[in-house]
Amino acid sequence: VSTQSTGVQNVSYPDPDVYDNHLDLNSIYRLSWTSDNAMRATRFRIQISNVVGWVGIGWDAIEGTMENADIYLCRFLADGSVEIRDSLALDVGLPTLDTDLGGKNDAFNVSGYKSNGVSIFKFSRKWETNDTNDRSIKDVSQRVIFAYNPSTSELAYHGPSRSSANLINFRKSSTPAPTSAPTLTPTTLPPAYPTQFCVPSSATTLSITLLHAFIALLFFLVI
Repeated sequence: VSTQSTGVQNVSYPDPDVYDNHLDLNSIYRLSWTSDNAMRATRFRIQISNVVGWVGIGWDAIEGTMENADIYLCRFLADGSVEIRDSLALDVGLPTLDTDLGGKNDAFNVSGYKSNGVSIFKFSRKWETNDTNDRSIKDVSQRVIFAYNPSTSELAYHGPSRSSANLINFRKSSTPAPTSAPTLTPTTLPPAYPTQFCVPSSATTLSITLLHAFIALLFFLVI
C-alpha cells in the first residue's frame, strides 16, 4: 500500500495539476490523466465531491464482471495520510492487495487533499510493471470501472450493482481538457446509488462503446 508519507519512487513530473485528459464518470466523479512517454507511465487524478469514504478506479475487467480488473482504491486514513491500494479483483468482492499475492504496490507519486467538500487523489502507474498481478496500460482502449463509498473508508463487500461500460486509452490524449477549471462545489449523491462500483456511461469525445450491463462491486461499513 502506498501512502503520501512514504515518498514511494519520487519521480519528477511536470506541474501535477496539469492534465491532458478529463472525463466526468458521473455527476460527482471526475477522472483526469496524462500519458508520459518519456517515463512510460500515466499520471491519474481523481476528483470526487461529497464523499468521505474510499474511491476506486480499475481496468481490464472480464466482460460481464469485475473479475481480473487491476484496481486502485484511494482513501484518507485516520491520521490524514493518503493510501492507494494496488489490488487485483480475483472475483466479485473485495479486491486482493498485490502485496498479499506475492507482488508489489506499483502506485507511486501518491498524494491527496480535501477542499470544500471535494476529495482529490493523485497517483502514477508505469505502463508495464513486471508484476503478474497488474494489468498493463496498453495503447488500446481498455474497459474501465470505478467505485466509491460516500460515507466510510472501511472496506467491506456488500453486493452487486449494474451499469454499462466505457473503453478508454490511457496512453493517448483522447479527450480535450475542459475550457474551464473543474468545479469544487459539493453535489448531492443520487439517492438510488448510495454506493456503487460501476463503469462510466456519459457521452464524451472519447471513442466509447456501450456494452451490456454487468455485475460490479459495492462496499460499505457494516455496523
